[in-house]
Amino acid sequence: MLSTLKISAAAVVVSAALALAPAGAADAAPATTAGAASASASAGTAPSCVKRQLVIRQGVMLTNKCGRTMRVKVLVKRGKDSWCFTMKKNQRRFWAFVPQAAFAKYERTVTC
Repeated sequence: MLSTLKISAAAVVVSAALALAPAGAADAAPATTAGAASASASAGTAPSCVKRQLVIRQGVMLTNKCGRTMRVKVLVKRGKDSWCFTMKKNQRRFWAFVPQAAFAKYERTVTC
């Protein structure tokens, strides 16, 4: 019964996306997690006041040196992207690439 519920929920999401799509978009591929990832990747790069310190094959340390609270996300090639961090002024956050550390590579930090 649970698997039927998952399929039904997915069908609702896809049909809702097609209903909201402009004319001619019905031929486009349905929304997937890759589509969500590309939407995140299209977010603007975080300003330089969000300092990045790369720890090779381990992760990245972010420090908010901006004069205000920032919301940022770390994008990782061949690894798991971070969630959206809310960082107050002078706050630090670390995003680890482990366990994919051998293959993962820091891509960039974006606003969200």
